[in-house]
Amino acid sequence: MANRGRNKKLIYIAGGGHSGTTIVDLLISSSKEVFSIGEGKFYEKYIENDDGKRLCTCKEKFKDCSFWEEVRRNTEKKDIYPYSNSIFQQIKIMILTFFSPWFPKKSSNQGYDNIISSCFNAALDVKPKLKYILDSSKDPFYLFELCKNLNYEIIVIHIIRDARGYAYSYKNEERKRLKLDIKSNIRAVVEWILLNLLIIRIIDRFGVKSYRTSYEDFCSNPQIFINKISSLLEINLDENFLKSIEGNDYHNLEGNNLRFSKVDQIIEDKKWVMKLSSSRKFFLGLISRPFYRYWIKF
Repeated sequence: MANRGRNKKLIYIAGGGHSGTTIVDLLISSSKEVFSIGEGKFYEKYIENDDGKRLCTCKEKFKDCSFWEEVRRNTEKKDIYPYSNSIFQQIKIMILTFFSPWFPKKSSNQGYDNIISSCFNAALDVKPKLKYILDSSKDPFYLFELCKNLNYEIIVIHIIRDARGYAYSYKNEERKRLKLDIKSNIRAVVEWILLNLLIIRIIDRFGVKSYRTSYEDFCSNPQIFINKISSLLEINLDENFLKSIEGNDYHNLEGNNLRFSKVDQIIEDKKWVMKLSSSRKFFLGLISRPFYRYWIKF
């Protein structure tokens, strides 16, 4: 499916959950040249299991949203990309990325191209100056599939949060155990290390353009982030970005509830500083800080 003569470009936001990826998505896609589809990896789930309760960020039900209706109208069942998030596929991708000297060459999967191109063309009706589709799925395994199969220029924005904050927000059902169960802490930090290493390795092996920053640096000085992204993507981002976010027309899939809220300011979530014990913070920091400092520095 053609993109009405436009160059094919996709921004992918990668990182862990609860790492500021939703606000970064809203900020970048406040530009007239960027349109976000949110977490695109869930598109098939929305199509296959639409219970009438899933909401687009425009606050319409997914099945009633005019944007996604146009996307569905321009794609068929056979066009949906065969993304698999099985443990076997994850292991295969990790082996290929970390250990295999025979890395898969970039190919073109028509399913990926058709869905993203349908989104691009539908978004042109909302933003005529469109240059980029933005996907904030975060998932490194989905990033691998896009880099391998999508016939687009891909730019990755990699957001890394302090592992202690990541561990605290690891999973809602695990938070009560975090203060008591050292295994939960270790599992969270190991996942944090592997997740970010995998993202960095995928970026390197596919040779895609990228920008890496920390959640903490972004929150402390979002203007620096805006300047870097504006330069990297060659787009215009309003310095009064909070006002731009409020007035934008969004159609994101998934993401946290921030996408439905008015964003007055960007505040770093530091609940973990008060909730985790000093000994636990020290232990988790001892394991993770060398990685964090190296990744953010380089």
